[in-house]
Amino acid sequence: MDFDEPCPTEINVITLNCWGLKYLAKFRNQRLEEIGKRLAAADPIPDIVGLQECWTQQDYQAIRKETKRILPYGKFYHSGIFGGGLAILSKWPIEESSMFRYPLNGRPTAFFRGDWFVGKGVASARIRYGPGKKDIVEVFTTHLHAPYEAEPNDSYICHRTAQAWEIAKLIRGASERGHLVLALGDFNMIPLSLAHRLISTHAPVRDVWLLLHPDSSLGASEDPVEKARRRPIPTAEFNITENGATCDSVLNTWRWNKAQQKLLGPNKAQIEIPGDCVDPKAKRLDYIFANTNYDPLNPENGGWAVKTAKVGMLSRHPDLQCSLSDHFSVETTLIHSKAIEAEASKEEEETALKKGAFLSSPTSSEFRSMNEQFKYSPPEHLPLQTYDEILAMIIKYRARENKQRRYRLCHFLAWLLVAIACLIAVWFSPRNYVSFILMFLSTFGLAGGVIDGLIGGLFVGSELRALKEFEWEISNARAAASGEPHVLAVEGVKDWSLSCLPKSQVALPPPPPRFSSVISPDPDSEFPAAKDRYALYIHLGCPWAHRVNIVYRLKHLESIIALSVVSIHRDGSNGWNFDGTSGSDATDLIEGVKNFRELYKKADPHYTGSYSVPLLWDREKKIIVNNDSVGIIRMLFDAFDAFLPEEIREVNKPGGGLRPESLKEEIDELSNSIELSYNWGTYKIGMAASQKDYDDSMKALFGLLGELDERLAKSRFLHGDHITETDIRFFPTTVRFDMAYYTIFQCNWKQIRYDYPNIHRWLRELYYEVDEESKGAFKSTTHFDIFMEGYALSAMRMDHVPWGPAVPIMPLDA
Repeated sequence: MDFDEPCPTEINVITLNCWGLKYLAKFRNQRLEEIGKRLAAADPIPDIVGLQECWTQQDYQAIRKETKRILPYGKFYHSGIFGGGLAILSKWPIEESSMFRYPLNGRPTAFFRGDWFVGKGVASARIRYGPGKKDIVEVFTTHLHAPYEAEPNDSYICHRTAQAWEIAKLIRGASERGHLVLALGDFNMIPLSLAHRLISTHAPVRDVWLLLHPDSSLGASEDPVEKARRRPIPTAEFNITENGATCDSVLNTWRWNKAQQKLLGPNKAQIEIPGDCVDPKAKRLDYIFANTNYDPLNPENGGWAVKTAKVGMLSRHPDLQCSLSDHFSVETTLIHSKAIEAEASKEEEETALKKGAFLSSPTSSEFRSMNEQFKYSPPEHLPLQTYDEILAMIIKYRARENKQRRYRLCHFLAWLLVAIACLIAVWFSPRNYVSFILMFLSTFGLAGGVIDGLIGGLFVGSELRALKEFEWEISNARAAASGEPHVLAVEGVKDWSLSCLPKSQVALPPPPPRFSSVISPDPDSEFPAAKDRYALYIHLGCPWAHRVNIVYRLKHLESIIALSVVSIHRDGSNGWNFDGTSGSDATDLIEGVKNFRELYKKADPHYTGSYSVPLLWDREKKIIVNNDSVGIIRMLFDAFDAFLPEEIREVNKPGGGLRPESLKEEIDELSNSIELSYNWGTYKIGMAASQKDYDDSMKALFGLLGELDERLAKSRFLHGDHITETDIRFFPTTVRFDMAYYTIFQCNWKQIRYDYPNIHRWLRELYYEVDEESKGAFKSTTHFDIFMEGYALSAMRMDHVPWGPAVPIMPLDA
């Protein structure tokens, strides 16, 4: 399509839940036709409109008929059995559209509610508003599952949270494509609720109303979250202008009682509600989320800011005197930064003219506030407690559904047996009416049983699988937020058959490192070994950073590579920070960052992974060389040997060094077993989602410990008489085992000190430095107090550090 007009500098957007339930919503045809007329007469003229609960083609066409002059393009979306009720209208061409159905969306047994039958999901449209490659707005409209009970007793809260997560992923993908993104709809959530926080954190968008009204209400004044703010009950006018209330307002006639509604109608006296009337139940359920589409690396392209936001569709139907819907609309105007700059420049010139000279003057307050929107950087992750809250919700809901599944399958089996018994009894029935009763009972009872069996076997099975996907994604997001490796014991989802076969546990390997470059002794390589060029960032409590610290000390690299130690405390979603506590540096002396997020963003502004330790930093290129502990220790083995005395270089060490060529294959095989079944195994046990997962991981872990104990009965170290890479990778978990993993992670079948004498001897010899080969590297890097504090506060999320064991590690001669 040819664009004769320049790209718009403003985009006007409206979202409205039309309440167009066929056969159930009163005056549906008249109301939706009037909605179309109001859209056509709206000021400013809308460019994009998202509709919800527009269920029929007839109603959609009625609105299109009224708006086709200003909104010539539109799409009515089809889904489910009765349709999703979603539509998008646009001033500009729709290049692509799709309908994404939510994996979790109610239950078919709740037929009287209808959420499952309408196939709720996300309707999306890619709309081109200009000729440029990036002149595209991706519009998403949705209607999340309704809450039928107050939280936390709402049995559908897990589904609604999952739906918020799904639309957040879609929004995030659109934003990463460099497009302007709008998410419109009836989200059935209150501001800053769990679903709201998911969308505004995991997608780079902001709630336009909350952006302009940061002090607006967080729900109805009767809700606990709003009561806690101790504010007076708002008036109807205040709820509209400041709180953005779109639902349950006293101004909406569909919230009146039946006696009051009967007073409305044609030729009846107008009933007006004064604006100062108290309005305790009104709340905001409808939202517009938008991104800025501002790229700080290309500021000349500008971005979009929120200029205005208001609640609309307040006027009633001219004849029926009823509100046009049971919701009010949300309307916003986005303005491009170039238009903001032009307005600010014009204001400055006018000010200068009035003063008689072109003197510099401050830009408009509107420009300043909008310019600040571009500088806003939303947190990339939620607090860890929020992820834990969602995971706990999933576990609770899964237990409910497993119980429902057993009940329904047993109901089917019981009625199958009853039906067979009735059919047999018919042959021996003395009376016809008895035979009729038996046949009636068997027919309708078995029919009900079959329906329950299908729901329990097919639907609940599908729901449980969707829950597993949701659980994995949340667990993965939590790992990214914490900077820890993602380990989740995979719970097998049973097939619908009554004779379910057990599923084997899947061992999850660590995710591939985001930064995996290599430092080489070759001076012409991308990262050549050099003195004072590189820095090592570690965490004294992390077992993966511990192994790196051991090698750092073993190799005497203190004078060659700088060391920076982060705190065991996290700065929310910003990752590890520097606060001077628990052995950490008070400030980062390498790059001057406050937290790990700043460091990762300095290396790559577009980085979206976890802010993990350890990492090796190039001070010259200002980039992360490697953030994989195994990759780092192997570089430290010999990459910097040219700067070390001859006698401590790898080639001159007894036995061939920490990774001798003759033992590489054996080292890799044993190290990988230790990594998966032991180092990661402790986490799989601590985070086990089922008894089977816990049992399987326990068997693997303690089976391996038994083998290693037998191995150490025959040799001093794991590969003979000298320390190797395998010993270094085995030590951090082992030195923590009795004091942390045994209690906190419930790896409590056996203890190292009492049940594995050869491992215990090996551990103490390394810790107490029985020979010069260890060079104090193991003891000096082992901080028992920091280990206990870190595991207690992070793994158990508690506010105290437990005692014990009384002796962290037994004496050498014990």
